[in-house]
Amino acid sequence: MDQAQRIVSSKTPSGRSRTISNPVIGDVVTFVEATEEGGGRRIILEIELAAGGGNVMHVHLAQTESFKVLQGRLNVVVAGKSLTLAEGEEATVEPRTPHRFFALADAGVRFQVTVLNPGRLEDGLRVLYGLSRDGQAPNGIPRNPLVLALGSQMSDMYVAALPLWFQIGLFRPLAALARRLGYERKLNRYLTA
Repeated sequence: MDQAQRIVSSKTPSGRSRTISNPVIGDVVTFVEATEEGGGRRIILEIELAAGGGNVMHVHLAQTESFKVLQGRLNVVVAGKSLTLAEGEEATVEPRTPHRFFALADAGVRFQVTVLNPGRLEDGLRVLYGLSRDGQAPNGIPRNPLVLALGSQMSDMYVAALPLWFQIGLFRPLAALARRLGYERKLNRYLTA
């Protein structure tokens, strides 16, 4: 099955919705190739980012992300260097590299992201987007520190503003506590939508 055929189906093989949205950062994500379709080695996302939308500077410990613009212009900041990618242009972000993407205030953009070594990124995105839709993640970051720790571990996303060693050291025990308190089970409601 090719990518175009996958998008036609509204559900992934595991029965999850192909499309999720995040009103906080202004995007709609379609899982062109979900985790199980990429054999756990990669996922492919198509993102429609509204004018003025974007995410915060962040890093991934293990994931490599490649961005390819399908329509419009995508602004990407990688390791302090600002890039504006036009239709057909690409950029790759290696693990542990601070980065973010955004659209200018006057125009949206549609682009594809291929993520290698995604781990539980799909689960993490579904949880974080669900929390944002429910008003529990202002600026895209969960209010509850236990949920933040779980979400960071699931998605392999850490804010670039704080040292990684600090976040990893803090989030490891917080995520373990969150699991013991049943937070991961409670967040599972976002995984089936």
